[in-house]
Amino acid sequence: MKKIIFLSDCTYYTLMSFGQKDNDLYILEADSTYLKGVIKFPFGFAPEINCEGYEDLRFTKDWRNPVGIEFFTYAFLWNMN
Repeated sequence: MKKIIFLSDCTYYTLMSFGQKDNDLYILEADSTYLKGVIKFPFGFAPEINCEGYEDLRFTKDWRNPVGIEFFTYAFLWNMN
């Protein structure tokens, strides 16, 4: 369980540090309750994925709550060139 929380925190902080300047890159549609982020390729945590583009992400508001029904609920889309 600690591993899952650690990984979710890493994902969250990656999104917050890399993705908030790219509003024009959002292509997934979701209501305003979803958190959103963009991570550009190549990923810093997975440099062996040799692509150009970005990952558009949406997270439910309660995605980090391990006892909630939306725990780790998210959607993503890769836009690759």
